[in-house]
Amino acid sequence: MKHFRFALSISWRRPPESAYWLALVAEARLRQQQFTSAFYLYRRALENSPAMRGLHEAVAEIYRQTGHPDWASVEEEKERKLSPPDCHSHTFECDFQEGHFERVIAAATEANPEESYYWRSRAYNELAFNAFARLGQMPPSPEQHEIRAHIYSSQKKYIEAAEEWRQALKFSPGDRQIREQLAISLKFAQDYSGALLLFQDLLRTDPESTQLNYLVGDTLLELQRVEEATPFLRQVVARDPKSQAAHKSLARAYLAAGKSADAIPHLKAALATDEDGSLHYELGRAYQAHGQLALARQMLSQYQEIHSKQEAEKKSLNQEMQITAP
Repeated sequence: MKHFRFALSISWRRPPESAYWLALVAEARLRQQQFTSAFYLYRRALENSPAMRGLHEAVAEIYRQTGHPDWASVEEEKERKLSPPDCHSHTFECDFQEGHFERVIAAATEANPEESYYWRSRAYNELAFNAFARLGQMPPSPEQHEIRAHIYSSQKKYIEAAEEWRQALKFSPGDRQIREQLAISLKFAQDYSGALLLFQDLLRTDPESTQLNYLVGDTLLELQRVEEATPFLRQVVARDPKSQAAHKSLARAYLAAGKSADAIPHLKAALATDEDGSLHYELGRAYQAHGQLALARQMLSQYQEIHSKQEAEKKSLNQEMQITAP
């Protein structure tokens, strides 16, 4: 579990166009079969570091997976033309290629340059996947299903994650953490009714839990049971005024109930979380409904800026993120 968790969470301060960082994120996308995204990131890494070994081979793998074996051959030939690593100066890479993952980790703990973090991350990943492969050969256990559930969740495969939590629950029927994780996976899988039953059952035995009150309220809101959701969300905001997620949900509840004036302070409190401009739009409409026209114009103008910027970025990204010939 230690190696697995580290592999998921490791990060470092890097230059914006770091080839090591781009390659590491690309590898994660490739493992999740996000081929277009992985291809884009590997190409950017190659632009920054054309002599970096392993990148052409990774691009070749994407070509093979997407039905372009001829293009894969071109990339494999480019990889073969690269000079082998000098194992006097590139000890991380050589140890990694020889499968000495523990040695890579040990060597990287003393020094923290960008390259060492890259190889350390890859070494932890290999140890994690090796451990998971061995775990798969052992008799079923709650830990085995827990790891699988975390992997599926990281891939946003919430239905599969929920099934793994169900299997883990068979070993420990009274485990609150497993039951809560199952409910969260069901919520993300949009099985709101199933999630709500579990959240409510957990809340009955821990009625003071701010998190469970929020989860019950937000799930009720997803089920459009607005009147039932509102008291839970009000309670969470009263206990934790800094919870932007709770403010956002409570604002949605008030808007759904036609209480735009009540929604305004909560929309303002959650505005920092607005990624798509929708909160700016709703706040602008709420101001407009209550005669605060200057503030309404300001919010709607900001909404338009966010929306236009997102559309331009999306268009540009769609053009760039295509799997093209070598």
